[in-house]
Amino acid sequence: MLATIKASALVLGGGAAGCMAAAELGALLGPGRVVLIEKSERLLAKLLISGGGRCNLTHNCPNPQMLLEAYPRGNPFLRNAFAVFGQPETLAWFGHYGVRTHAESDGRMFPTTNRSETVAQALTQAMKQKGVAIYTGCNPLVHKINEGFEVVVENRALRFEAPTLLVATGGAPKVQTLDWLKVLGQTLVSPVPSIFTFQLKPHPLADLMGCSVKEVVISIEGSAFSAKGPILITHWGLSGPAVLRISAFAARYLHQMAYKASLRVNWLPHLSENDLKTQLLQEKNNSRGRLFRNLSPLLPSRLWLTLAEQSGIPVDRKVAEINNKTLMTFAAQLQGSTYTISGKTTYKEEFVTAGGIALDGIHPTSMESKVVPGLFFAGEVMDVDGITGGFNFQAAWSTGFLAAQSMARRIHNE
Repeated sequence: MLATIKASALVLGGGAAGCMAAAELGALLGPGRVVLIEKSERLLAKLLISGGGRCNLTHNCPNPQMLLEAYPRGNPFLRNAFAVFGQPETLAWFGHYGVRTHAESDGRMFPTTNRSETVAQALTQAMKQKGVAIYTGCNPLVHKINEGFEVVVENRALRFEAPTLLVATGGAPKVQTLDWLKVLGQTLVSPVPSIFTFQLKPHPLADLMGCSVKEVVISIEGSAFSAKGPILITHWGLSGPAVLRISAFAARYLHQMAYKASLRVNWLPHLSENDLKTQLLQEKNNSRGRLFRNLSPLLPSRLWLTLAEQSGIPVDRKVAEINNKTLMTFAAQLQGSTYTISGKTTYKEEFVTAGGIALDGIHPTSMESKVVPGLFFAGEVMDVDGITGGFNFQAAWSTGFLAAQSMARRIHNE
């Protein structure tokens, strides 16, 4: 026998988007009218391990238009959400619950405690203060009924009913987990991984593990995908912000290519081709008696010497003995090294998927389904994802808040 619990709003998913929405719904509707249902035993599990346990909760980018540029999927869909509840509003909201933040040099923003628990506690505190009923460890089955929606949780012998339902279940590694939404008429986009590093095979830079360059330009040959930023050489291949950015924007392309592609790296993008060649020839003329390895490198020394040797330069030979043709080969290598991507590696705990509920079936001004009245979405369950740096959490806060506002309006108007 199932015990029936009636509410005004049901929130499916206890992650960042779901908890934000539930807290805001509680504030708008009052105690006892909002129910949050989470499948796992713990709320905010992904948030708690994010950022190495520090929680990169947003990015130091208050301008909504600039913020949109960080979303391979979701720009311009997120424009309305950011206009209603953007980065400044997010900081103010968390500040109200005692979360102070600081920005790091790369723009990532963390709580000043550098503890994810600080952010999680703010969200749980907000929900409890507003009288949100929280049920964890639930295996929910969702059905559309005349009065709205019912969620049956047989393992808890519970049945929930409400006129509105928010789905905030996060990224789905397998599209089949969203089939119940397909039955209701929503279009699904098959999920693929986003934000990952590149495995190289062969790996001509394997001995340089840990070496980094502050600014390079990388591009995937045969495509329009490119990115600029720092790069890190690892024992398996390449990582760093530039790689993570291009992997996000090229997520579907690389999936189609089975994560096999040719990557071009310009190690010195701040120099034109002519300026680099001129500089190398001038260095040769001014240092003819010195060994090549003793020249002032334009890159970290180990990388500089490795690229030189791969260009055919004997680094223990005098500069005067290196012919200009070999020097020009070296210049081409510095601005056009090519490496073979042989696979991907997940970037730490930043597991993000590209895919989910197709955006053309959702009203961007309300997060409500265009197909099923009263059904709303928030967070990564939609085909929305950002690059690393706090952008995925910002999308969760913004869409969760906007969905809650829209649900409350619908409830009050009925």
